[in-house]
Amino acid sequence: RAGQGQCCKGNGTIVNVSCSSLPRAGEGNGPSRGPGGWCRSCRKKCLPPAARIATPRGDRAASTLRPGDLVWTMDRAGTRVAAPIIRMQTIAAEPSQTVLRISLEDGRVIRASEGHPALDGRSLVELAVGEQLDGSTVTSIDEVPLLGAATWDLLPAGDTGAYWADGVLVGSTLFDGPSER
Repeated sequence: RAGQGQCCKGNGTIVNVSCSSLPRAGEGNGPSRGPGGWCRSCRKKCLPPAARIATPRGDRAASTLRPGDLVWTMDRAGTRVAAPIIRMQTIAAEPSQTVLRISLEDGRVIRASEGHPALDGRSLVELAVGEQLDGSTVTSIDEVPLLGAATWDLLPAGDTGAYWADGVLVGSTLFDGPSER
């Protein structure tokens, strides 16, 4: 579980955002450091600060939410329920960081980092035009600049780790399984 100031390597190992345990660019396999020592993979799993998160009081920007705030999640039975945020993660963006802009046939558009999970566990970067995301067909996937100085993710209480971002049901990078409560 990565907390604020930490991130996950590709193999799931937690490291500090400084990525002091990672190899320098070009050395070894796995995540690498960018200019200034940024851990490249650590910043590729979350949402832009303006991502609209569904709450019982209406959509709110991810950057305005805090632990304890209620958000809509989905329980194991597939029912939409309100639950408090039990954990959040914010990671400073690296210069020129990008996110994916995924457009769906029903008009919804989500912006998220390439490694953010869909509800089925796939990273969003694994999606292709014509595939399904939250019950709609993906019509386009573009890489666009991240607007903001950080990325955000949250974990609602419950047994799925799911929540709605920009109207699309997604998973959480912070979810370790149904034991999260």
